Amino acid sequence: SAASFVQARIGLPKKPILSASVILNNNNNGNNDSKNGDTNDEDNRNGGLVVVGSYVPKTTKQLESLLKLEGLETIEFDVADLVGDTAGTRDGDASSTSDAILGRVQKAIASGKNTVLYTSRTLVTGSSPAESLSIGNAAIRRC
Repeated sequence: SAASFVQARIGLPKKPILSASVILNNNNNGNNDSKNGDTNDEDNRNGGLVVVGSYVPKTTKQLESLLKLEGLETIEFDVADLVGDTAGTRDGDASSTSDAILGRVQKAIASGKNTVLYTSRTLVTGSSPAESLSIGNAAIRRC
């Protein structure tokens, strides 16, 4: 797969899949040795982050299922707003849009909430292939 190619290409050693106790324990620095099983909830202050950027039907269906779960902080990154900001056709600018979203994400994670940041589900295209590519690149840079 592509992931294993990159790992092999740059010489990264293989690591085992993380266990639930490792994921829940912020203090073991990724050590997958869960012999003591200690997952001190007092030390688990931060939430997690899931980022969904693809708008294809399969990803959209997976996102819809994810958003039905309770207790998640969900934040939509509206690509149309970003494009409007970048083009100067809306109030504000692309930096303020992405900064506001970043602030919301940081606040949610710091408060211990698992957060889902996702791009809008509507495909935003330009009037030409080059303009569409530019829109996609702008979304990637800002998200």
